[in-house]
Amino acid sequence: MKKDIRLESENSINFYKFEDLSPSQLYDIFNLRLSVFVTEQKILYVDTDYYDQDADHWLFHNKGKLKSYARVIKPGKKYDFFSIGRVVTEKKSRNKGYSSRLINKIINHYKKDFIISAQYQLVNFYEKFGFKVDSKPYIEEGLKHVKMKLLYKVENH
Repeated sequence: MKKDIRLESENSINFYKFEDLSPSQLYDIFNLRLSVFVTEQKILYVDTDYYDQDADHWLFHNKGKLKSYARVIKPGKKYDFFSIGRVVTEKKSRNKGYSSRLINKIINHYKKDFIISAQYQLVNFYEKFGFKVDSKPYIEEGLKHVKMKLLYKVENH
């Protein structure tokens, strides 16, 4: 089922269950993830990790084009908390606040505690939303990461 959240006339955030994504939407998601993670960041990994089928897929569109994406995995599938992952924004669309708006919508939609595995260089980005580092650095897919937790408090959002 598609949920449509209009931000302004040219921007929208939608989220879908896996089975509700069209083949074209799924292709756009995989293209964006692979363009950034594999081509740009040189991460050699298998993107099809079998978490997508149970995840909510959040898409940020600008003028009808996919610019930013994240998926949310429910507790018990990967972690004991809700988890935001595969957060990605196309290179030419960065520093426009797309990922920030996406993360804020996700946090405020679920109103739950979250855990993420954050690329180390993005710790400051996630701290803006209230995430706190919850592990020592570790290597995941060849890059330094840390676990970060967000304990949801109504008064903070």
